Parts: sequence; C-alpha cells; structure tokens
Amino acid sequence: MSEASGSPRSTGAHSLTSNMMTPKQYLLINLSKMIVELVGTAVLGIFYLTVGGSQAGMLLGYWIITLFGVAISGAHFNPCVTLACMLRKNSSFGTRRLRGILYIAAQMAGGLIAAIVSKFLLNQIDGSNLAISPKMKNADGINEYRFFSSLISECAGTAYFVFLIMICTDKKTQFSTDRVINCFIMASSYVASRLMAGSHMVTVLYSDPEQTVDGVLMARVANHAVGPLLNPALAFGQMLLSFDFKFILQYFFMPLAGSAIALVFYEFVFVKSQEYLEDDTSSAGDNKELDIPDIPDSPPKKKADPEATSSD
Repeated sequence: MSEASGSPRSTGAHSLTSNMMTPKQYLLINLSKMIVELVGTAVLGIFYLTVGGSQAGMLLGYWIITLFGVAISGAHFNPCVTLACMLRKNSSFGTRRLRGILYIAAQMAGGLIAAIVSKFLLNQIDGSNLAISPKMKNADGINEYRFFSSLISECAGTAYFVFLIMICTDKKTQFSTDRVINCFIMASSYVASRLMAGSHMVTVLYSDPEQTVDGVLMARVANHAVGPLLNPALAFGQMLLSFDFKFILQYFFMPLAGSAIALVFYEFVFVKSQEYLEDDTSSAGDNKELDIPDIPDSPPKKKADPEATSSD
C-alpha cells in the first residue's frame, strides 16, 4: 500500500512508469507484485472463511500478510483498495490503470483459490454451499434475509475501510512511518470496519443449500458467523465455486460503491480540509512574524509643567 501513496521505491531505469518498456517487459516486472497480490488475497480469504468470526484472529492474520506484501506490491489484497489507488489524485501507482487491472485480476484468482482451499479445510467437499449470505430473520412467522442491512453493511464498512487505508498510505496523514506499526494500523482498520458494519449480526455462512416448501423459504442454520466481507474478490470466488450469485449485489457491487464513496470523500472533503487548515496555520504564523507595535488602550497622561507648579 505504500506504493499507492507515492513511496519512492521505484528504481530508476526500471521504473514502472517508463513508457519505453514493451508489454512483455512490463508484465515480467509486475509479475512478482501480481503473485504477492494473488497469494495474499488467497490467504486472507482462507482466514476469513475459517476464523472470520474471531476478530483477534482476523487482526493478527491481516497484520501478518500485510507485512509480507507491503514492500513488494503495497499489500492491497482487495479490488476496492486497488480501485481507489487507480483513481486518486497525485498517485504514483505506476501506470495506474493497467497496473490496477493486473492487480484486480490477481486478486480475483486469489479469491477463487481461497474458496477452493477453504472447501477442503471446512470439509465441504460434498457440494455444500460456501458463499456467504445475509443473516436470516423470522418476521411474523416468515423467514427472510436481511437484504437491506447487508447492503448498508458492505457499502458503509468498505467506505470506512478504504478511507482509513488512504489515510494510512498518504505520507501527509499516515499515523506512523514505521512499517510494522503502520501495517498493524491497517489491519486494525479492517477489523474496526467489520465491527462497525455489524459483525456477525448481518453476514453469515450457511453450509446447507437454500430450500423452499410451497414457495415458503425454510429456515437455515448458520455454521459460521463470519461477519462482513468488504472484499469483492473473495465474494466472487465463493460465489463462483458454489455457483450461487443470489447476493452478488450485496457482496460484489456494494463494496465497489463504498470504495467510490470513500475516494470522493477523501479527495474532495478530507484533503481539501487538510489544505485549508495548513493554509490557515501558515497565515497565522506569518501574522506572528509581523512587527506590529503595541497600541495602548488609553492615551498617555500629560506630565505636569514644573514652571506652572512653581508659580502657584
């Protein structure tokens, strides 16, 4: 993620912004970054499907994989983060659009690998469902999904997460320059965003397939309280493996919408506010340097004339 903020890690003639490279050279130079994005996204997806209900487990897992990839690819592991890096102003994210497409392709592949591996780890090789879904509720004796809650959860949670990531990767606003501390803050941002988005009260994993009897939706038993995902690549991998795209709006498109909202807020509200405060602070400093004489509150008293006093 450090590369999204314009970290000077590019190397001279081999800079990713060079226009003299052939497509083959460009692909080879970025191959290591794509592999890191693929592996990191896959590991994050496995963590989510196996220990997603444990916030401490997600925090430590996200922290470790971020440390593993931040110096190579920037540790995006999420199309929403990559999308924000591609579109933000004054970014040195290589040739942003082409490189972003490569990142997203690698993340999608990582999401599918995560779903395949998790299917064996969770012992669901018998064709059971692996795609997350909104939690069911029983309203007036009728079972229904929390459609609206999951929409708001994924959109708002992703917006908050991407906004915090942009703060952490911008040199002007990042909380620490120490890589270990900064990666921990980014991992904490993900966990905090998941908690703010409703945690396991909104999104769960049902292993049993959806069933209806006489047009009535039957209740399902959640075997994993995984919580909000906030990652379209992981969601798409789960849906593709289970061939269940019923909730693609909630878990694929709404996080992308949240990323766009975070980007607009960051660029046109947060950054503008920071620039205004900097200008205001510098103006106050300039006024202090002006040599302005003190103006007394009242005119000075006239001194008594000694001659007039002697004549009296």
